[in-house]
Amino acid sequence: MEAGTQKAGIPLEACRAMALLTTAYALFHGWADIFFIGELIDLPDTPCNSHQVFILFRTVGFFCCFAMATRVSSLVDKRSAYLASAAAMTASAVLMIASIRMPSVASMLQFGGACLGGLGIGATSMLWFESITFLKPLAALICYLLSALVTPSLVAPLYTAGTEALILCGFIAPSIAILSLKLSGRFVSPLEASPKASVDRNLFARIVALLSLFGFALAFREPMIGNAMFASGSYTAVGSLAMACIVLLGMAIWGSRFRLSFVCRILLPFTAVVFLLMPTQFPLMDLISDTCGSACDELVKILSVAVLVHQCWRNGASALRLFGFAYGVHGVLVFFGGQACLALMAQGVSDADLSAWFSIIAALIIAATIFILPNDYDLAPISLYDGNAVSSSKAQGEISQEDAARSLAARFGLTARETEILELMLEGKSIDDIASELVIARETVKTHRRNLFLKCEVHREEELRDLAKGDPRV
Repeated sequence: MEAGTQKAGIPLEACRAMALLTTAYALFHGWADIFFIGELIDLPDTPCNSHQVFILFRTVGFFCCFAMATRVSSLVDKRSAYLASAAAMTASAVLMIASIRMPSVASMLQFGGACLGGLGIGATSMLWFESITFLKPLAALICYLLSALVTPSLVAPLYTAGTEALILCGFIAPSIAILSLKLSGRFVSPLEASPKASVDRNLFARIVALLSLFGFALAFREPMIGNAMFASGSYTAVGSLAMACIVLLGMAIWGSRFRLSFVCRILLPFTAVVFLLMPTQFPLMDLISDTCGSACDELVKILSVAVLVHQCWRNGASALRLFGFAYGVHGVLVFFGGQACLALMAQGVSDADLSAWFSIIAALIIAATIFILPNDYDLAPISLYDGNAVSSSKAQGEISQEDAARSLAARFGLTARETEILELMLEGKSIDDIASELVIARETVKTHRRNLFLKCEVHREEELRDLAKGDPRV
């Protein structure tokens, strides 16, 4: 980890971009709450389930962006992308409001509004995800965490607003959100992305699996609880806010020593067990379960943002490709999860039988999580504090010490701590310097150093440096 980078903090220009991105995030999520997620406006009852249609076409929007990654490396520099997103959401608001005035054709209007709204939100979300990849990994994660914290305070007033205020917000929120997204691009420099850039496929597959499985479980349980806990999305739930605060405080207190593996190995399994199993065993504890459900959702998304942004930053991978595929697959499972529960309810399945189905799903997901949850080795290459990991540096032949350490770690199966110490050794730091920087005992450093020599089959640090320079994968 580079101490100089950490002390330098986040530049003012990046802070301006983060403020605009946080505002945009709150606005388009609040807009979705009004019409589709929380359904704050009292719309006519129709056979069209606008909530599910919205989720389906939002997923289509994600996959469309993923497909476009093979032809365009970025959307944020395309004015047409912003105009199309704003137009789709505005037209969606018009159709949803019109369904109140014209109840005879309300079902058709709501279907059209949900289609356009889903496509618009999908494209807007991808613009937002791509924009945060232009920030350094640390700033990108902080931006996401701040968005998760700030959004409730901006969205909460909508629940006490009258119909007229909600309608007005539904019309103006898309334009302001898109404008904020567009302005944020003035304060950051875009990365040179390539749809053919290599990524850590194993880690990427694990992240997609986690997103999808927990998305399916949340969507399956949502109709069972009457959409009570998720009325405004998981972002306003207590569990979601708690997890964002925990990660932010951990980063503030421990700095470069903070490890996302702590979130993965301790908090995620605990909240998953409480969320998935408690409702079937302790019916009176539904509130705690739902709170842990939102915590699971937020933890997985925090992890996914950190991993995917780092893949874009380190490897020059396309954000459209990574985020589009990951959230597209997640959207498919969310849609089928909701549809599965609704189908069972339509067949007259009792609450007890629904709980039994959920118990089976819970057991399968918890078992799967044990195998797919990223561990220290998987997350070892992710450095939130590496400010010089620009993808273009690889093209120029400038190989960082972290690249060399990551390559040797993958080649010889080094642990996270060994990889960290190896990186500092390659920087030329002594045993005392490493012990002081990592706040560990000198003997501990020497033990890890011996293990490194054994695993890499070398006898001196000079040989280790030569091995790193000669590794063809660096």
